[in-house]
Amino acid sequence: MTESLPRELIVTELPDGVRYSLPRRKAGRFTFQPGVHLLGSLLLGIPFMSFWLWGVCYHIDWQDILRPESGMVLMFAVFGLWPLGMALCSGAGGLFRWAGHSEIELRGGVLTGIERVGWLRWSWRRRVAGLVRLDVRDAMIEQGSIRVYESAAAAVEHNTIVPIWDTDSGTEAKRSQLAPGYPRAWLLPLANDLARRCRLAAEDRADTPRPAPPIAVLAEPLPNRAGFVETLEQPARSKIAVLQGPENLTVTVPSRWFGRRGAVFTVTEGELVVVRNKLFGAERRQWSRRQLADIRVGCIHDSEGPDTPELHIEPHPGEGTRFRMALVDEAEARWLATLLRRAVGVPEAGSPAQADLFRERREQPAGSRIVCQELLGGVTLTVPPTGSDVKKRFQCGLVAFSGAALFATLVHFVFDDTEIYYVYSGLGALFCVTFLVDAGNRARRHVVLTVADDRLMVRQSGLYGARQEQLPRLRIADVRVGDSLDGIAISPHTRQLARDKADPTYELQIHLRNGEIVRFLDGYGDAELQWLATVLRRALRVPEQNAAS
Repeated sequence: MTESLPRELIVTELPDGVRYSLPRRKAGRFTFQPGVHLLGSLLLGIPFMSFWLWGVCYHIDWQDILRPESGMVLMFAVFGLWPLGMALCSGAGGLFRWAGHSEIELRGGVLTGIERVGWLRWSWRRRVAGLVRLDVRDAMIEQGSIRVYESAAAAVEHNTIVPIWDTDSGTEAKRSQLAPGYPRAWLLPLANDLARRCRLAAEDRADTPRPAPPIAVLAEPLPNRAGFVETLEQPARSKIAVLQGPENLTVTVPSRWFGRRGAVFTVTEGELVVVRNKLFGAERRQWSRRQLADIRVGCIHDSEGPDTPELHIEPHPGEGTRFRMALVDEAEARWLATLLRRAVGVPEAGSPAQADLFRERREQPAGSRIVCQELLGGVTLTVPPTGSDVKKRFQCGLVAFSGAALFATLVHFVFDDTEIYYVYSGLGALFCVTFLVDAGNRARRHVVLTVADDRLMVRQSGLYGARQEQLPRLRIADVRVGDSLDGIAISPHTRQLARDKADPTYELQIHLRNGEIVRFLDGYGDAELQWLATVLRRALRVPEQNAAS
């Protein structure tokens, strides 16, 4: 039955089986990295190693290769074959993923996965006997990695079918993939049809007349619209204790030796309190439901080891800093986040209406030096520079210069090379000057925002002079505080990893109706920016349905 299969898929009935042919993969995240590998192999890896091997083998006397003088040269040549083989494998893998397409064959009780580029072909094959299920999962995230997404669309764009046999190990399951890099909407009906045919093939090849057990098709749970994957059941090995009272919920996370610090989460009437143990005393954090933007699982990526899942409690801008807590198991982290989200009342679906809701801050924060002047039919806001932002730049400049000077001094004394000393000292001084100039510019930065005559006028003055811009009210769709990574042309996966690694850098954003974002005051205090955005929204009469008081 192929009626439900996507029309882009070509099904060819064979005398002893069937062949599924998929089209070439669309350009995107899945093909970008293999394309980079292919380009690097063709332009750098293969030419360099080929030239290196030619230079080494040129001095070998092939007429008398067993001469003692050729031993060391042959050793260098053998060592050079290994990186050349790696470059060839990387280039071939990049070629098949970037320019190729996938095929699946089921013939004579043998399942074959094929990657094809023109007449080039790479394949693996295995008998269907013992096949227990077909997993449809995200092809961009390796098995065992932390599944974090910026949105639900990132989880369904590039998927793969992984056949699982009853004797499989983790390595076998990773190697045996079918049709990697295709949409989930294509692979789910394909997996169902393939499972039915594999069961029939197993029955035909079975020695006993008993019917073969059905082959299950399992799909990874999808995240909600906010990109969060829920887990409702507590993992069996989890030692987290949950105490559900009539009006409160208490979750106790135990400490681990040489690992995480323990914490106690308490939810009472929509208020979340976290008490985390410290070396001396305890740290206490508290938020109301209105202050919380999200509770989710983050990922700390480690290129030399396994990724670390983290529980992230994220307040709205101006309502505090992000709370982080590292956990050992991804399933445990997602279960804990799901439990807290439901107890506090974080929207499960992450609906656009909730995500776009602006949280107003009516009162100016204590200690704020922003000057607000009411005008007839408008307002003028004078924003002075922030001291903490300038101080951070000065510190970065001094650290860059000190580190480079120390390294150059050590190199100078060890190798007695004056040129290296001056090179590294110069680089350190260059970085230091760059940070100091940026700090000086921010120390002189003044921004004046004026709303009058149905237009927003922005005047910025700094170390490099003054710049003025006018935005008519009809061009402005929204005014809000956002992350500096919003709207940047990078992949959603990379953006999410960057957001998980460091706390957000907030800025004042003017969203225009054509999709453009005008940015101001990055690195300023998020509480002041939230109040500033509230004043501008009211003066510009931004639609009230996008705001919550």
